Amino acid sequence: MASTNLQLVARNPRQSDGVVLLSMLLVIIFLTALVYQIMMRHSLTIAQTEQTLNFDRLLSFALGAESLARQALHQDHVTPGRKVDSLQDIWARPLEPLFIEDGVLEIQIRDLNRCFNLNSLSGPNPDKNAVRLGNLFSILGVPSTLVDSWRDWVDNDQELFGRGAEDGHYLLQSTSYRPPNTLAGHVSELHLVKHMRPEYFELIEPYVCVIPSQELAININTVSGEILKSLEPKENQALIEQIVSEERYYETVGDLTRELPGLASSADVLSVKSSYFEVHSRVGIEDNQIELVSILYRDPQSGKIKLISRDLGKSFNSYYQKKVRGTDD
Repeated sequence: MASTNLQLVARNPRQSDGVVLLSMLLVIIFLTALVYQIMMRHSLTIAQTEQTLNFDRLLSFALGAESLARQALHQDHVTPGRKVDSLQDIWARPLEPLFIEDGVLEIQIRDLNRCFNLNSLSGPNPDKNAVRLGNLFSILGVPSTLVDSWRDWVDNDQELFGRGAEDGHYLLQSTSYRPPNTLAGHVSELHLVKHMRPEYFELIEPYVCVIPSQELAININTVSGEILKSLEPKENQALIEQIVSEERYYETVGDLTRELPGLASSADVLSVKSSYFEVHSRVGIEDNQIELVSILYRDPQSGKIKLISRDLGKSFNSYYQKKVRGTDD
């Protein structure tokens, strides 16, 4: 009995040493995990900060490009002897890419009065403009029923127009939504209207735009042949194609209607000047890139430039197909 007690007493120090060793191992594992987490968070914070700084730098260049475009548009307005806006103006010509730091900057300015303002279907002449838009859709091979859907989308009531749709249709979709029944804010809203398909949108997008105005104002010096044809389908189509294929510099709307008498009935929506512009900037530095689209309004009297909107989610199509310092344009 005495020998058994001695054996138990002799084992106790060994058991204590094992507990201490196990505790130390657990502490070391805990500290290692804690240090690892701290290092990971620190590394993540550094990466996030670096990305934020890169984005801010790219955005600064893009906003600088926007300011440059604003100056160009204002200078164009105050230039002595300036009478019209045309594709021969400096702002309308493709600018050579600008090399900045370790990257490149591209700027494009597009006249929005060269396209069909979709918001004009909620304006003072919705019937006439609906017919014109229907003509354009027919020329592009798009069903004219889309005109009815779009008119219901932007008008300020719940009354159905033709084969259009209001709340009753959209609220029954798998994902319910309602038409805004006010001016559209972006061309992409076309995707939401009844009868629209992706292939139709691809055909329509190059010829339409969304301007924060209910008026249809088309610059005859920059407009495409498809839109001119939509104003008067019975007009000489071949002559229209010839006119738009050449450089135009009409000083008055009458100069065009004398060549195309059928357009006289649409003289109220024609102009030789533009007020709305889209500025598209792309900045690429090393492996980072940003694309900014700014909508600007230029007051026809004072030439003062007003920012309407900015968009960072639009694809940039470069005029230049070559590689610039490793950047595919």
